[in-house]
Amino acid sequence: MDMNFYRVDLEYIDFLKNFETKYRGFTRVPNVNYHSRNNKFFYGAVLTINDIDYFVPVSSNTRVKQDDILIVVKDKRDPN
Repeated sequence: MDMNFYRVDLEYIDFLKNFETKYRGFTRVPNVNYHSRNNKFFYGAVLTINDIDYFVPVSSNTRVKQDDILIVVKDKRDPN
């Protein structure tokens, strides 16, 4: 299994935040720059759909939000 790490340009993160805010009125793109040496670290998967790569961060669900997508992995040992 290969694992790769990627660094995303902070200007691109700002672009995504501004674009989403313009069209949705809010953004779910997280703050990654804390004005320190260390920016926020994300862990997740890169999915390729129709030749476009999408980053899907792994996160915990602390509250239900309208745009959440819940992925449920059924336990192979439990048929229900």
